[in-house]
Parts: sequence; structure tokens; C-alpha cells
Amino acid sequence: MWDPLSVAAMRHILTQTGDYPVPDDFIERLASRFAVPHGVVFHFSGRQKTVGASSVLLTTQSAFRVRGDGSTLERIATDEGTLQVGFVLSNTARIGLAGGPGTLMRPGSVYAVTDWRAFDLECGESTRGLGIRLPAKRLHERGVRTRCDRFKLASQTTLGAPLRSFATAMVDPAWRPGPLSESIAERTLEDLVVGMFLETEGYAMDGEEFRSGLRGRALNLIGAKHRERGLNPEAVARGLGVSLRNLQRAFEEAGSTVVEEIGSQRAKTAALLLAAPGTRGLPIAEIAAMSGFRSSFALRAGFRSHFGMLPSEFRAAPVPLAV
Repeated sequence: MWDPLSVAAMRHILTQTGDYPVPDDFIERLASRFAVPHGVVFHFSGRQKTVGASSVLLTTQSAFRVRGDGSTLERIATDEGTLQVGFVLSNTARIGLAGGPGTLMRPGSVYAVTDWRAFDLECGESTRGLGIRLPAKRLHERGVRTRCDRFKLASQTTLGAPLRSFATAMVDPAWRPGPLSESIAERTLEDLVVGMFLETEGYAMDGEEFRSGLRGRALNLIGAKHRERGLNPEAVARGLGVSLRNLQRAFEEAGSTVVEEIGSQRAKTAALLLAAPGTRGLPIAEIAAMSGFRSSFALRAGFRSHFGMLPSEFRAAPVPLAV
């Protein structure tokens, strides 16, 4: 037998997950979808860390269930809101599309949902979970397709374990990053999520999605190789096995160019090097070489184009800009 979750308990959950304050009527509607075992005192604890547009949430809770209404099933595959990648760390959970049969999630299972309103969820007593939330649009840009029909991901992916370990370390209270560390952590988190999806069959864009997927694959290649001085649009096209014109068209549809993206990545890397304590004293020429720029002049021009200031001005700023 199940009892409705109290509004007070729902407010506690929202406070723990960083989603509070919200209107009281919203809390009441949300609580009406939750239920807990009869006679059991519900408990929930969570630790959350936000880095840029992404966040990590570690939770422990007693048994509960939540019912979805299926209202978002039609748009879930193209939703440009938030994608949540989750890990069941202990005990079990059962997840299924609203009204459908649930899939048992054992410890180590990985799932991905775009909107919980489209899903039913039931957790056992003292279930621990780890949730990673990222902008779905950013993942789409990098060639990742989100799906509602296959929310359970293959647990044998090589990047699943590193992603889980990295995300868990981020919510450790002892980790108190500065702006530079947060920027690096956000990029690493996104890279691991993208890599895990792309190595899981059925999540890479192809077919009629080729053009947008091509841009995503190009961004991945640029992210990995932009420090190489010889990287240019022609080299990116060769690396992807496509014509330069097809590559350029993929970027034009998104309102950018391959040259701009290479320059942006190099400027961001230069900013990280300029702000890092271990490299703050390096000459601009060395920063340029380590970032992929051909010269100090190219670094200054590219940096000014991206950040609106010279590297020396960035280095002298009391609080470095978000990269």
C-alpha cells in the first residue's frame, strides 16, 4: 500500500537538489505524482555541484515511486532542454515509459532521460543514485542523438566507469574549485558524456541527420586536435573523410565556420593556460605555441576576437573570465 508524498517532503527534496524556491502550487502538483510505502517515514538526502551549465547530484533516499503522465513523449527525442544521465549506485530502481513495463536497474546500470514527466520511476529502500544534467542542445551539436525508446544505456561502455568516478569526485565536499577548475571540469564532464553516448550503438547521428552529426563529429575532432598548429578546415575534412564543401555547409547551417570554431577552441585553451598558476608566468609566445596558434600575433588577434581583450589584459584581471 502506498501513501501520497507530503508537500513538506517534496519541498525538502527540491531544497536538496537546488530546485527551490518554486511556487507552492507547483510543489503540490509535483508531490501528487509521488508515493511512499504506507507507514514508512520518507527520508532523502542529496549533494549537488553545479559547474557552468551542467550539474552533478548524488542522492540517497528511502523507497518511493513517481508516475509520469507521458505528456512529453512526442518531443522527447528532439528536446533541447536538459538531458540527465544517471547511475544506480546501490540497491535497485525500476524505470519505464509512463504506463509501460519498467526495466530493472541494478547497481552499475546507466540510464538517460530528457524529461522525467515521460517516465515512471520506483526505487527500493536506501537506493543511492548519481545524476548528471547537461544541456541537451550542446550534446546534439556534438553528434549525440537522444532517444526515448532506449533510455537504458549499455553498462559495458568503456567511459561509463570514468564518468561515474569523475562525477562522484565533483560532489565531494572537499572539492572546492576556483573558476578555472570549474571550467575544466565542465568540459571534461561533457567530453566523457559525449564519448559514452557515441560508443553506445544507436546514439550517434547518421542518415538524414548526417549534416548536423557531421558538425558534431567535427567539433569533437577540433576539441582533440586544436593544439596542433597544422589543424585547419582542410585537415578537419580529411580527418573526417568528407569534402571541405560538405564540412563548411554543416557549419554554415549553424551560423558559424570551421575557422571560427578552431580559433575559439584555441582561445579557450590559451585562457586556461594564462589563468593557471603553473603557467601564468610563461611568455605569450609559449602560450601561443601550446594553444595551437602559429605566433604571438595570431594569439593576440584570436584572443581579442573571442574575448574582446588582449591576453595581457586577461592575465591582469583580478578574477579570470569564465572560459
